[in-house]
Amino acid sequence: MLLLLVVLPAVSWLYLSSGLDYRLTNLERLSPKSQAMDSLGIYRPGRLQVIYGSRDASERVRPIMETFSDQDSVLVLIVLDQSVSQSTLDVFSDVWSKSGYQADISEGVFLTDFQNRIIQCYRLNKDEDMARLSKDIAFLLPLEPEKDFEFKREKEK
Repeated sequence: MLLLLVVLPAVSWLYLSSGLDYRLTNLERLSPKSQAMDSLGIYRPGRLQVIYGSRDASERVRPIMETFSDQDSVLVLIVLDQSVSQSTLDVFSDVWSKSGYQADISEGVFLTDFQNRIIQCYRLNKDEDMARLSKDIAFLLPLEPEKDFEFKREKEK
């Protein structure tokens, strides 16, 4: 009886609080690093976007994006090259430097949220950063709606 009244609720509370702590920690870490930038012309609203700093990055980013290829909410959109305006490059460079990275922006991969704000930077040449990018995309994707099961009763004879 003690098990049902004390131990089971305590274990349940610990389990649920650890999940809440995990979610709150990730939400804090994935807080926006820039304002919404619709005016820059490189964003598609309502999607998570992975933006990378050089064409060489596509080989490193491709396996991650193939993982999420069935999701309409994820899009690899752009390479930050000469076709992007200087003001756009300045925004990405500012976020990159504020993240504490000293390397060139061409070694960066950026994740934007559904409101078109840069939320995280990753180093292209670090496997742990690429793994974290994959986990962050999975964390931010909306949950799939639960499917309703319809049970058809056989007509009684």
